[in-house]
Amino acid sequence: MSQTTSNPFTKMSLLSSILNATNFRTSFLRTVIPSIGLAYGIQAAVAIPSILFQTERFYDLSGSLTYISCTALSFYLPTLRVLSAARASGAARPPWPSLLTSLTNKNGSGSWNWRQVVLSAAVTIWATRLGSFLFARITSEGKDSRFDKIRGSVPAFATAFFAQATWVSLCLLPVLAVNSIPAAAFATMPPVALTDVLGLLLYVDAGKEGEETQ
Repeated sequence: MSQTTSNPFTKMSLLSSILNATNFRTSFLRTVIPSIGLAYGIQAAVAIPSILFQTERFYDLSGSLTYISCTALSFYLPTLRVLSAARASGAARPPWPSLLTSLTNKNGSGSWNWRQVVLSAAVTIWATRLGSFLFARITSEGKDSRFDKIRGSVPAFATAFFAQATWVSLCLLPVLAVNSIPAAAFATMPPVALTDVLGLLLYVDAGKEGEETQ
């Protein structure tokens, strides 16, 4: 009697293949290409059942999920590449970097600068709040009037998901760019710059305005 089990090495080989295929010369492309590919992949996966059942219920929710997933991928890609390289060479597996340590650590293989941690967390918090709000609204109302004329058209409905993947990719480009920078490169920058403070203040202020309008 045979028994089928999941092989973790197969999954690791698939991950290694993807990492090798996107191992471009510059760190920017190594981060941006896989992240944007994930954006279109998620939207395509949600578009297929949405088109089949002619429902837009998960459209906005999938947009928020795409923001969060692409941000997480861009954030963890350098670490995944380090772990994959160590496994391929037979070297000892380096420890998984600590988020808390990265808030003060300026360099080190597989670690992050505090700006990358805070920026990625800010996008995740914003996308989670927005996605949950929009999903609760469409659940309550039952439909989104924006899709009344395109819900029954496969090309038009598919274009809406394609447009959302493009929109997410464009909006996330600054985040992807920051996350593509090796943590050691931030060592030449001041610990906290004026632009860091201004950016955080704008984010907090925008969050307060969002709460007031809801």
